[in-house]
Amino acid sequence: MQEFKYVYSDFQIEEYMVTFLKSVISTEWDKDKKEIVFLGDSIIRDYDLDRFFPKIKIKLFNCGVSGITTQGIQNIIKQGVIRHKPSTIVLLVGTNDMSEENSKRDNEIIDNISKLIIDLKIILKGVNIVFISILPCDENRYGKNSMYGGGRTNERIQKLNSVFKEFENYYKDYIFIDAFKDLSDENGNLIKEYTHDGLHLNVAGYEKLTKKLNPIIEKLINK
Repeated sequence: MQEFKYVYSDFQIEEYMVTFLKSVISTEWDKDKKEIVFLGDSIIRDYDLDRFFPKIKIKLFNCGVSGITTQGIQNIIKQGVIRHKPSTIVLLVGTNDMSEENSKRDNEIIDNISKLIIDLKIILKGVNIVFISILPCDENRYGKNSMYGGGRTNERIQKLNSVFKEFENYYKDYIFIDAFKDLSDENGNLIKEYTHDGLHLNVAGYEKLTKKLNPIIEKLINK
């Protein structure tokens, strides 16, 4: 296996992620089975797939990396995703781009995700991409006026999600899942019962997300 080297400017990740990335790169799968990759940031990383998809008789693989951005994720797809030739990729990423540390503009986020989708579809012929909308946050804890919010607002997230919804008109086998709507309250904030910190999901939040996602996954399995 090629030695994994940590270069901040290229990968935009912290050193504590390197161990996980090495485990992703070294994972061997049964090539005779269909696979679904869950790709994204810590919200994907914390998604207990065995718990929430117990009846799906297919090997699900979690390729979530805490803190990763839309640019950083492009640097792991070759070894973490493409080499396994999955039939479906479930993608959730973008909220970290709006953090104070990263501060990406909307057009950068959109361009990065568009490039990611195009690259995956060129290399993995016929792959299904299920894009989960960027989730709402509690703006009092993770909004632009909070200590950790940076440029993150639910209004901005909704505008980005509207663009990712439009991608359905341009990319074949691309499905947009509007989880924002299901997880937000009347003010657009992440519902308190679905989060433990105002940004990440708790068990109830993942149950709600799974209820939205599971019918799509089952349909793709039987496609």
